[in-house]
Amino acid sequence: MSFAAPRVGNKLFSNALNDTASADGTALRLLRVVSDGDFVPRAPPSSWPLNYYHAGDLLAMPVSLHDLDSTVAFFHLL
Repeated sequence: MSFAAPRVGNKLFSNALNDTASADGTALRLLRVVSDGDFVPRAPPSSWPLNYYHAGDLLAMPVSLHDLDSTVAFFHLL
């Protein structure tokens, strides 16, 4: 699980992390928790020439409490 992390690798790196298995062979699930208004997870750019990517599943946290119910419901699915 990561919180508000920037992009850290290229597409090959992202795919390798997404395909990683634990020692017993079960797939690892990566979760990225991001606040909707945060700019850090949008850096560095994913466009050419840098081509940085995130790994894992995105959980976008609401900026306002109005959207909190849907976020809590998502955590129950984990």
